[in-house]
Amino acid sequence: MIRIIIVDDHPIFRRGLMSMIEQQADMEVVAESDGRDLLALCRKHRPGIISMDINLPDLDGFELAREVRKLSGDIRIIFVSMFSSLAYVRRSFKSGASGHLPKEAAAESFIRALRVVDEGGLFFPREIFVPEIENAGDGSSRLGFHLLTRREKEVAKLFAAGLGYKEIALKIGVSPKTIESHRLHILKKTNFQNMQQFVMVGVEEGIFRS
Repeated sequence: MIRIIIVDDHPIFRRGLMSMIEQQADMEVVAESDGRDLLALCRKHRPGIISMDINLPDLDGFELAREVRKLSGDIRIIFVSMFSSLAYVRRSFKSGASGHLPKEAAAESFIRALRVVDEGGLFFPREIFVPEIENAGDGSSRLGFHLLTRREKEVAKLFAAGLGYKEIALKIGVSPKTIESHRLHILKKTNFQNMQQFVMVGVEEGIFRS
């Protein structure tokens, strides 16, 4: 079951998201908040995902996301915001979020984002970074990218593009369990705790670039 906390300062919008989620058999909303008690709610309910606005009462959503990540690196964050310019989406990514959607996004996109992020993928507009793998260079050496096999590099590229396990498996013609095996090998070889960290550093090093 995917456990979700919804954070937004508008109760009507929170209820709209809750209504979408309640229609999914494998998802549940464990709490809702305007953000001020979010850390306490995380400690109490141990969510897998937080759907969060950027503009919150007396709070900076990006800073709150960083505080959540400090509390638990296992909690994934999706920003759902009216602020959806490339500059804001890049800030979302750098804050440690796993996804960003505009508030006017279709219900199908929101649910798909939850599933992709739950599977360990990223859900950002493709304009943010169209992955391009470099086979050499100081950045790849520091990241450990040069240690990966050709298939592992391909899987890393697809994770960076925002695809989830099932989508990657379908695209390259293997099972989701095989993708999970590749993911574990990638993290072991590069010494990262999760794919979010790996992709973020890869973007900074110029390995995944637009």
